[in-house]
Amino acid sequence: MSSQVLNRYLRLSFLLLAATLVLLTLPALLYHKNKLRYFSSDGRVDVRPRKLFHLLPINSGGAGPLFCKVLMSSLVHGYSPIILNWEAEGDGSYMQRLKVAGVYEFLLGLPGSEELDVVFMTDAWDVWLQLPPAVLLERYDEYGSNMVVIGADMVCWPNDWEEPACREVPESPVPEIAYEELGNTPRWANSGTIIGTVKSMKAVYSDLIVRLSEKAATDQGIFNEFLHQGRITVDYWSRLFWVTASNVDSGTIVNTRHPVSAAKDDTIPYHLLPPMLYHSRTGEYPVALHFNDHVHKHLLDEWWGRLWWTKPGFKSVWEKHLESGTAQFAHNGSMVRWEDLCGDTSL
Repeated sequence: MSSQVLNRYLRLSFLLLAATLVLLTLPALLYHKNKLRYFSSDGRVDVRPRKLFHLLPINSGGAGPLFCKVLMSSLVHGYSPIILNWEAEGDGSYMQRLKVAGVYEFLLGLPGSEELDVVFMTDAWDVWLQLPPAVLLERYDEYGSNMVVIGADMVCWPNDWEEPACREVPESPVPEIAYEELGNTPRWANSGTIIGTVKSMKAVYSDLIVRLSEKAATDQGIFNEFLHQGRITVDYWSRLFWVTASNVDSGTIVNTRHPVSAAKDDTIPYHLLPPMLYHSRTGEYPVALHFNDHVHKHLLDEWWGRLWWTKPGFKSVWEKHLESGTAQFAHNGSMVRWEDLCGDTSL
């Protein structure tokens, strides 16, 4: 065999070996993307699914039809929400600060082994979910495992416009033409929706608690400061969260081919393609819909019955999800079903 042929043979063998190693390794990399790996004392590797904690801060005195709609949207889509501050009492200002304290207390109660799990907090009166946990986690991973992501607001509030927290936050990557007639793109923080790993959320909320105790401020105002400092980012494309304030015209309800159930016996007629909220400026179906615009709070009533999980035609599907789901009270760990909390509430 000539040296030229031998060299060609060796190169081909090397390429085949490299390709084989890639094919053998790739499934493992994909498998572990949404898993946590733990090494036991004897050297074995244990793998478990990554946990997602959906937190709903609300006290029993504030619960009512709006909360029940939020809870229903969570349970129907496969979340297992944890209710914080249920036994607390106080006015709106006190409960707003307790929202932060309740989340931080929950974070401190988690063991160190769960620091790579994910915490997802939403306001409990006006945030509906329309996509399942798997989609939420997949989209969150696009930001990197150490980033805290918060909803993107069109307005810098309650900070003063002259503050760096308003004027010097990062520009949005969304093309300006998408929001041309509105004058700017969403690029400020809104505290009604937030997601991050346990580890990253602990760090952010630890400083948030300190800052709130030092001055008369709001969590949203401090989140804008954190955004300016690069400690958090906002969901510019509304893949995770759609914040409606000054942006409500971006949302429209359309029929989709999104699968609403994995069960083979859940046959949906052709004319009942599941309606979902579509963000017309970014081309996305957001996971969470935050109706924080006070001018358009009426949509919480007007759009009820238009999304698939509120329509009678899909009742055979969403009722199964609702009946099998459970929420949990953080203060005592007890589980509670939809019927127990909202069965007698008229929606």
